Amino acid sequence: MALPTLSKAGVTTVVISKAPTFPGAEPLTMNQFVGVSDDNTIRVFSLGPAKRTLQLVFEQLTTLDRVNIEAFFNNLLVNWGVNDFTYTDENGTATIVRNLQPEFAPQLLSDDNWSVTLVFTVV
Repeated sequence: MALPTLSKAGVTTVVISKAPTFPGAEPLTMNQFVGVSDDNTIRVFSLGPAKRTLQLVFEQLTTLDRVNIEAFFNNLLVNWGVNDFTYTDENGTATIVRNLQPEFAPQLLSDDNWSVTLVFTVV
């Protein structure tokens, strides 16, 4: 098994030292507005196609992993959630994604042991 990576042309590829913990979540979000009218009729308005997301939790990452992930998202070619990039999982499956998180909040569990949650929308 390979290690997961974050990559984009013109940006240094980040190799994450651990695979995400399982089970990983891949919710499918329907882009719909649902409401009930005055006569109790359910109304559904489709606003666009459904969106799949990847919710990945990485445990026991090093400080270097955390710094590299943050630097990748800070690069202007990625710019956090502005531009898409490629996430390649530990099985070698490459997916074009965009960062969905409004903040980067790694948690220090112990000395040089970080937990990082990443949430991507599949483009």
